[in-house]
Amino acid sequence: MEPDGAADVEPMRQPLDLVRLRWYLEKHFAMMGKNVGLSVHQFKHGQSNPTYLVEFGAQRMVLRKQPAGNILPSAHAVDREYRVMEALQTTAVPVPRMVAFCNDPSVLGTPFFLMEYVPGRVFKDPSLPNMTPMERYAIYHALIDVLATLHALDPSSLGLGDFGKAREYGQRVLRTWTRQYNAQMAVLVQHKIALGGEGDVKAVSDYLHGAVGSIPDESCIVHGDFRLDNVIFHPTEPRIVALLDWELSTVGHPLADVATLCSLYRVPATTSQMVHGLANRNLPRLGIPTEAHVVRTYCKRMLRYPVADATWRFYLSLVFFRLAVILQGVYARQVLGNASSAHAGAAKDCYLLFIQLGAAIGHEGGYNNDALSNKNMVNPSVLMGLPLSPHALQVYGKLQRFCDARVFPSESVHVAELAALKDAGRAWLEVPPIVETLKAEAKALGLWNLFLTKVTLPNGVTYGETLTNVEYALMCELMGRCVTLAPEVFNCAAPDTGNMEILSRFGTWEQQQRWLVPLCEGKIRSCFAMTERYVASSDATNVCTQVERCDDGYVINGDKWYISGAGDPRCQLIIVMGKIKSTEILSPFRQQSMILVPIDTPGVSLKRPMHVFGYDDAPHGHLEVSFHNVKVPLTSILLGDGRGFEIAQARLGPGRIHHCMRAIGMAERCMELMVHRAKTRYAFQQLLAENPVVAASVAKSRWFVR
Repeated sequence: MEPDGAADVEPMRQPLDLVRLRWYLEKHFAMMGKNVGLSVHQFKHGQSNPTYLVEFGAQRMVLRKQPAGNILPSAHAVDREYRVMEALQTTAVPVPRMVAFCNDPSVLGTPFFLMEYVPGRVFKDPSLPNMTPMERYAIYHALIDVLATLHALDPSSLGLGDFGKAREYGQRVLRTWTRQYNAQMAVLVQHKIALGGEGDVKAVSDYLHGAVGSIPDESCIVHGDFRLDNVIFHPTEPRIVALLDWELSTVGHPLADVATLCSLYRVPATTSQMVHGLANRNLPRLGIPTEAHVVRTYCKRMLRYPVADATWRFYLSLVFFRLAVILQGVYARQVLGNASSAHAGAAKDCYLLFIQLGAAIGHEGGYNNDALSNKNMVNPSVLMGLPLSPHALQVYGKLQRFCDARVFPSESVHVAELAALKDAGRAWLEVPPIVETLKAEAKALGLWNLFLTKVTLPNGVTYGETLTNVEYALMCELMGRCVTLAPEVFNCAAPDTGNMEILSRFGTWEQQQRWLVPLCEGKIRSCFAMTERYVASSDATNVCTQVERCDDGYVINGDKWYISGAGDPRCQLIIVMGKIKSTEILSPFRQQSMILVPIDTPGVSLKRPMHVFGYDDAPHGHLEVSFHNVKVPLTSILLGDGRGFEIAQARLGPGRIHHCMRAIGMAERCMELMVHRAKTRYAFQQLLAENPVVAASVAKSRWFVR
């Protein structure tokens, strides 16, 4: 179908026996002898299985059949197409209604099936000409949504448990298409036809066979050929109404479908009339998401860890090898005179291009991810016009690329792991594994303790960065876009940041050795106990928790609440802000002390998590903490008796800047989500972004953030 909704058909290139077809249709629909009108045309689109528009009376159907002639075993499996689409009828995956399957060769010579004709738009050019950027954006996101919906299904629950082996998908596909390539090449050799590209074939084959053993297994229902031109969109809305061409569907690795969709980013825009691509197109101007954006969005929808570069390269290369073999087959069938495509003559050039692309990906790598490329390095003028040193700009760019490539896509994984721990009753006992995984990666890249001015600690290691408050504040804005995960990944999460600053500036050698070193290493966490229930605790002179000095230490008594981080299973240190118990008359600003209290000290009681907007924020939490005759040694005092208010002021200044900038990052994230919703949600015959009221709301929100 063309984008205007008209069926993209022509007179039959491969004629059907209309007498036998009429007999079959009359028998199936119980209309024998009624002389119902029959009209058949062949679709122009499609190079594998001949596909026809059948108009039988008032009914419009699509007939899809196996091609005639000598075909290779397991190829052109229309029976599998019918079976999987029939199984998907009751799911949210949009597929046409199945009408009938015929395996009797006496009817049309080869097996075929009938399905309903779904009117709509089929887009063959991925640049989507004559469409607005917002429409293009919505169309590509609709593809991601449908693919995620398909991959979330359980094959066994749909009766497709035996549809394919759940393990070693990469090995199976590689064996199948290698066998197909060799068989088709034998046909070409027999007819003394040279395709060329033998060197690239060897290169891609060597790469795939060498890499396949290291690719981790996953299984779900895969479409097998998930491309833009294999879906039908609603006649006017950016909504998919039918997913077609299930010939290669099986149970396999989901990234095979994602790679098939993204293969168009590697293909030149003007390859031929058979194949169109997006390579070197100005995607932001077109409104089309980048390859990296598609992969990240898919991972987020599927609540999965970001795709490893090696895995992505493998499946991209495998996709191009498979596409090349398919085109080799189209060309071979042309030689034999049974190609279904009117453009089969262009198959040779496309074959050579695809086999070259597959070899290049395997040889050079090239995860076409704008988040990982240097072109995404920020310009100082973009960052609110604030001055940045060359070093700070370099760190910011490195941080941005790591967040885009690893942290932001992992947010959904973090949420899923938190939910799993909660379901298992271990939300307060364990930390989601993704946190420690990303921390290790960030630390290895030097993106660690960015808030801390460089300091050499008793263990001889230098921690921190040479960043000003302004420079680090801009990085807080970036981390604020994923505030539940990003700050901790870089060991820049409150309250540890303020506690580490306190210890680095005011701690003794022994205090730094015991507490600051493991905090800077990210091995433990801490909390800061200042807020109390019955007083306005933002004024440190109001705190009531008593700190009494005795001969060999300090005794602490009092209650704190909303103590952030106290519930974390890694929390080992509490910095307690308390009021000195003294008979002397002291200045209001010399009555407070800060004491280092190990969380397992007798008398420390973690009572309950306090909810914030209905959330307990496990495992971090905001707890009510009681101190009953908690005794710590004299060496636990920070800076000295009565110096707590002074320390608090030094701590609060930078902390307030960091929090404000993280809030701006959260606002920017909300803006992005709002714009995405407006560009993909269709209501009242238009995208929300095309509605003046919504557009005004977006503009007003942007003005507020600015």
